[in-house]
Amino acid sequence: MKRGIEIHSADKVIPIRYSGRGIGTEKLVIADQEIVAHSPYGWFVPHFEAQVGDDRVVVRVGVWPWLALRSFLIDINGETVYAEGRPLYAVSRSAELRELIAFLVLLIVAPLLLFLFVEQIRKSGGAGTKKKAGR
Repeated sequence: MKRGIEIHSADKVIPIRYSGRGIGTEKLVIADQEIVAHSPYGWFVPHFEAQVGDDRVVVRVGVWPWLALRSFLIDINGETVYAEGRPLYAVSRSAELRELIAFLVLLIVAPLLLFLFVEQIRKSGGAGTKKKAGR
């Protein structure tokens, strides 16, 4: 997961580059300031802050459990200047929890059902095969 964005204001351009390929160790470069963040939880770091001249830049990153970028928001001096996707808890914590549970159930149940289906075919002698008499 990577993002590269330039924020243009009246007097300057602030380049922002995000690399989330570390799963727990992400890198953000804001106007040539490199921020490497480590998560103690083994998941993605959701929040980066930097001071660029007189501006306070905050980048918030959300990641789905299936390792896709969920949201990418940039605030400068408390004002959101870029928003992509749906930030965590944008609807409600209960809705987020339901989505996570549904994903985990699917992650566990789908392979189990596939395994049971394959086992049933294996036990029945294969799919669509008929035994010929006399051979």
